Amino acid sequence: MAASLRGRYRVRMLDAIHVSSAIVHGADCFVTNDEGLRRISEVLVLILADYLPTAPAPALAPAPPISP
Repeated sequence: MAASLRGRYRVRMLDAIHVSSAIVHGADCFVTNDEGLRRISEVLVLILADYLPTAPAPALAPAPPISP
């Protein structure tokens, strides 16, 4: 299965192994940050960025120094 996905979609071998594992074990979807995996049609691929707010998160203030 992994070799077939790798050849068909030109994805890296580790990505093909992860996705094929999801398919073989009957996963409903595969969640990733890799936009390149979106083209795989054998399983629903969800891209995390599609579900995150578009505004950047506010920066955290630096922690105060710890005195000895």
